[in-house]
Amino acid sequence: YPGYSHVGQKISELGGSEATSPWIQNANFWLLGLGTTAIAWGLWRTDRRASVGSALVAAFGVLATWLNAVFPCDAGCAGETASGLAHNVTGAAGFVAATGAMFVLPRIWDDAAGWGLLAHLTRMIRPVTVVGFIWFVGTQALDTQASSGLAQRAFAGSVILWLGLAAWRFAHAE
Repeated sequence: YPGYSHVGQKISELGGSEATSPWIQNANFWLLGLGTTAIAWGLWRTDRRASVGSALVAAFGVLATWLNAVFPCDAGCAGETASGLAHNVTGAAGFVAATGAMFVLPRIWDDAAGWGLLAHLTRMIRPVTVVGFIWFVGTQALDTQASSGLAQRAFAGSVILWLGLAAWRFAHAE
């Protein structure tokens, strides 16, 4: 929408109370949630030892995507309304779950034939996720919005990249 800054504003503001076309971002949340839960199911079906990691991926899909569409953020995603607070809490919990999955699943993939590359790539991607998440939380704690959107895109993008790689791998599992 006019004046929106991808560097300074959060992704969820595109679907929030001040957005001009919030349905676009909220549809994106629903589609990402659908894809993420499908990835979680596929990971679990491919290797039942991955049940904890798959559950964490599914939690991300439900918490940080579907519920973020149900509870849109308020102005600036400040969490000053009930919906805005629910949005922030479920989003944070979802990203913590996804990050946890990035620590749990490589251990299983190390022992699975043909999954070593994904385990290695996960170990390469997760520092970007962790640093991006800390950077984002820091921008919120210090109330410095200048790079808030950029920080959020760093960790959210790394999680989505990782999920795409995982989906590609299980889609090509023998």
